[in-house]
Amino acid sequence: MQPICTHKIGSHSSKPSHAYPVIRLPREYKSLAGRTAHVYQTQNNGKLAFLITIDEEVGNLVATNKVDNRISKLESKIDTILQFLEANNPKKLLNKKTKGRGRDSNPRRGLHRAIGLPGYPTSANI
Repeated sequence: MQPICTHKIGSHSSKPSHAYPVIRLPREYKSLAGRTAHVYQTQNNGKLAFLITIDEEVGNLVATNKVDNRISKLESKIDTILQFLEANNPKKLLNKKTKGRGRDSNPRRGLHRAIGLPGYPTSANI
């Protein structure tokens, strides 16, 4: 056996008359949340000790979880990059027919006509 962490035992109470001791495990063991644990009371060198067992067999849990987490993060980043490249493919953009402005169906008078600059006819002069 090897020690994995040192924590202060906390307290959780649902009612003022009920208080339960709480021991937290390191974040690397978050995949154990929700699984069934069996807790046994024992002694180690004359001190109170607890042995916790989990129902399913696990090889090297810490290393496996760290590697799995890193792989899943890398896969999600690769998927994001591939989606971006597919959406912004230069070949697709070149082949895409671009719509031009076309003829203005409601032409307006230019500013030079509205303010009556010399050399340009205005509606008053026409």
